[in-house]
Amino acid sequence: MTISRREFLKVGGAGISVSLLFSDLLKGDLIANPSARKILVIVQLAGGNDSLNTFIPYTDRRYNQARPTLALHDEAVLKVDDRFAFHSSMQPLKELYDQGRLAFVNGVGFPSLDRSHFRCRNVWQTADESAGPAAKGQLGWLGRYADAYLSSGATAVTTFAVGGREPLGLTSRTVSGTSIISPEVFSTSTDLVIDPRDPSDIEPYKAALFEIYGQQKQPGDVDLIRTRGRAAFEAVDLFKQLGPASMASYPNSRLGRTLQLIARIAAADIGTAIVWIAVDGFDTHGLQATTHSKLLGDVSSSLLAFQQDLNARRLADNVVVLAWSEFGRRVFENGNLGTDHGKAGTVFLIGNRVKGGAYGDVPDLSDLDDGDLKTRIDFRSVYWTVIEDWLSHDPLPVLQRRFENLGFMQRAGRVRAIRH
Repeated sequence: MTISRREFLKVGGAGISVSLLFSDLLKGDLIANPSARKILVIVQLAGGNDSLNTFIPYTDRRYNQARPTLALHDEAVLKVDDRFAFHSSMQPLKELYDQGRLAFVNGVGFPSLDRSHFRCRNVWQTADESAGPAAKGQLGWLGRYADAYLSSGATAVTTFAVGGREPLGLTSRTVSGTSIISPEVFSTSTDLVIDPRDPSDIEPYKAALFEIYGQQKQPGDVDLIRTRGRAAFEAVDLFKQLGPASMASYPNSRLGRTLQLIARIAAADIGTAIVWIAVDGFDTHGLQATTHSKLLGDVSSSLLAFQQDLNARRLADNVVVLAWSEFGRRVFENGNLGTDHGKAGTVFLIGNRVKGGAYGDVPDLSDLDDGDLKTRIDFRSVYWTVIEDWLSHDPLPVLQRRFENLGFMQRAGRVRAIRH
C-alpha cells in the first residue's frame, strides 16, 4: 500500500495515529499482579461540585433555610452520623465509607480562590497560586512529581489521561505520557485509512509512520510531534499486554468504561503510575437537583465497581483514588433552582490504604466568606499527605514549601486506623 503525503495529513498525522492502531489490543489473559506498582488515580469533577449537597450537614437549620428547593431532608439522605449525610444517590460510596475505605476532607480550597473556573483549575493542577488562567509554561504538580521520582525508566504510559488533551497537572519536563479522548479510542476502526478487505495494509501503514517519526531530531514543534508520535507507538505496544475485562458490574457510562480500562492497565503492570480522568457536568447553575443526582450516582457506582474490580484482581492495595473539584458552590441557591460558583469544597479519597472518615470541621454556615464556605484546609495539604504517606516520597520538591499532613493515609507498616 502507498500512502501519499496528502492522505497522511488528511487523517491527522500524529494526532490520530494512536486511535487507528488499537483494534486488536484488548486480547490476552487476565493478569493479576499483587506486587504491581502503586497507581494514583485523579478524578477531576470539572465545573465545581456542590459539596454541600454531596456530604451534607443535614441537621443544620441554616442549610435548609439557604436552600428551600435544593436542600435534602432526612428521608432523602444517607446518614453518617448526627452531623453528616451522603446524597441519596451515593449509596455505593456510602458502602465504601462504611468499610473504612473512603475519606472526605471538608473546607478545602486556597487563600486566593476567586470562583474562576480557569484560574482555579490551574491553581489546583499546578499547586501554585501564581498560576493564571492560561498558566503557560508552568509544570503540573504531578508533572513535578514525575520529574522528581518517575523519570528513571519512564514509559509512554507512566502518566495516562482520559478526557482530551493532556491536563496541566501532568505537564512534566522529563515524562511524556499518553492522553486519549475516551476509552472508546481503543476500539476505533482502522478503516479510516486501511481497506478492511486487506488487513495486511496495517503493517505498511505503520512502517510509513515509523519512518516519519523516526527522523533525526529537529527544533521546535516538529520534534514535539515526532516525540509524541514515537510515544504513541510505544503506548500501542504496551497496551497490547492488557487482559480482558473483569466480571465487575460497571455502569455503561464514560466514567464506568474508563475505570474498567484503568483496572486492566493496573493488572497488566505496564508502568502506569498516575492516571487522570476528567468528569464534566458539575457546573450546575440551573435545575441542579436532577443533574447533580445523576452525576453523583454515576461517580459512586463507577468507583464502587472499580474498587470491586481491583479487589478481584488482588490490586486494591496498590491504587488510591483522589477526587477533587476546582471550587465548591455558594451556600444559597439561585433563582434558577441551581447554585453559583463558590469557594471551599470537599475532596474525597478511596482505597484500601485510606483511613476512612470525615476530616476537617463540619461546614460552619454561620461564618461565611461573602456567602461561601470558608477555606479551612489548603488543598496542598491533601497532596502533601498523599505523597508523603502513601507514595512514600518527600513532597517538598513537588509542592516547594511545607504543608500540613492531614493523616488520612495509612503509612507503610501501619495498622489501619478508622477515624469517624
